[in-house]
Amino acid sequence: MVRAPLLAGALAALSACSSPDNSTPSTSPGGAGSNTGGSAASSGGGGSGGAVAGGTGGSGGLAGSGGVAGGSAGATALGGGGSGGLAGGSGGSGGVAAGGASDNAGFGFGGALTECSEPSIDRLKGWNATNEGTMVPQSGSLLVPRGDGYVAQVEWLNNEWHVVPVVISNVFDSSVDLTSSYGFELTYSSTDTIWVQMRSATHWSGGTQYVAEIPSTEGVEQTFVVPFAEENWGPHPELGTPDWSYASNLADVRGLLFVGNTPNVLTFSGLRIDGFEPPCD
Repeated sequence: MVRAPLLAGALAALSACSSPDNSTPSTSPGGAGSNTGGSAASSGGGGSGGAVAGGTGGSGGLAGSGGVAGGSAGATALGGGGSGGLAGGSGGSGGVAAGGASDNAGFGFGGALTECSEPSIDRLKGWNATNEGTMVPQSGSLLVPRGDGYVAQVEWLNNEWHVVPVVISNVFDSSVDLTSSYGFELTYSSTDTIWVQMRSATHWSGGTQYVAEIPSTEGVEQTFVVPFAEENWGPHPELGTPDWSYASNLADVRGLLFVGNTPNVLTFSGLRIDGFEPPCD
């Protein structure tokens, strides 16, 4: 297993903003439709701003110099809070960095879950493509059979914002209070960095959200644990700063949205939230 840095989430409207190289037009992640089984989406306002600061985790940067560090139990964890960035830790001040080992002791991720009668990953049924960003497939469910279960597979094309929403209770018109939860673990593979947005029911729309960074696995499947402690989450520098509190957001979570603005090949095979089991009905 691995623990990694994330971004907070929900879907909102698309609007133009600068791409990382300031040459290719890009859009900010926008608004998801209410159909958790389909691919409805809308467009609208987004954020603007410059490129993500990297390097040694300078002021406001997302990436610290420490990168993702594996622990003795094979898990990657977020480090402690540093100055200026989403989280500090061994990666240096000001950047999101991975911390030490994780054996998941005391976490409510548990053993095998009984899947829903419909296709699901850890009882989460709504893994759907959207029209926010060019992707393959461009619409419909991303779930495909693998072994005795399912995985969600998608390829993002072009330097533009892409969005894959996951409504955690399987019902759009709902939210979950996660203030007592340690965090979530994500089993995935990717060929570039992505972010996760934690979107509340109250502030579902709009690209300005609390986010955490999820590093590239270079195509190798890993399990990544993201704590819900506030120091592990913050605004994306291109998408604006939320004007509501993180505490209120965590108490009203509707979905986790996976977003990115570069080409990427992604497979999601597990997503478990500590202390929460999604209802199938």
